[in-house]
Amino acid sequence: MEVVYWQCPLCGWRRPEKYGIKQRNGGGKREVRFDKVNVEEVKVWQLWELHGAGRGSKEAVMEELDYKRLRNLPKSIKNQIKNQCEKIIAELEKE
Repeated sequence: MEVVYWQCPLCGWRRPEKYGIKQRNGGGKREVRFDKVNVEEVKVWQLWELHGAGRGSKEAVMEELDYKRLRNLPKSIKNQIKNQCEKIIAELEKE
């Protein structure tokens, strides 16, 4: 059996092409997209704390303690993202 994957050129995360087959609604397929995130609002870095009986427990509660948006990231991380985006754009513009 062969499985086709799409890999994000920015973060390296990959999904199978048949990502998210819905068990409901007759097995309709979700589309793999790389342009859905609102870049002004995305919480790129997040800090969470687990409270309660532990991971997987029905009593467990996750609380978001802090987050950073793109504009609030450290300069070194911003530069890494900028450099990778420039490489991606240059590759997309090749014919």
